[in-house]
Amino acid sequence: MFLRASALLSLGLLWCAVGAPAEEPWTLDPARLLPERAHERPVFVMVTAGWSRAAQRFEREVIAAPEVRAELARSFLCARLEAPVPEELAARY
Repeated sequence: MFLRASALLSLGLLWCAVGAPAEEPWTLDPARLLPERAHERPVFVMVTAGWSRAAQRFEREVIAAPEVRAELARSFLCARLEAPVPEELAARY
């Protein structure tokens, strides 16, 4: 899981980006994900696992940083998914 979290961070940083996550920047309902070209901004999907200490640390130390949250909210449509991802959603992407 740590490798997945690291890969997700790298992907997020290339595209630009515990406590209980705040509402913003997670504004895109995962059930309403569309192919990227159908949205006005790129889509950032973060898949996390509440039981993973690495995922909790990533959210607490990286995603919770005000400058990261501001950039995510400004530049991306963001969706947050808890692992395991529902099969129908995983099959689409």
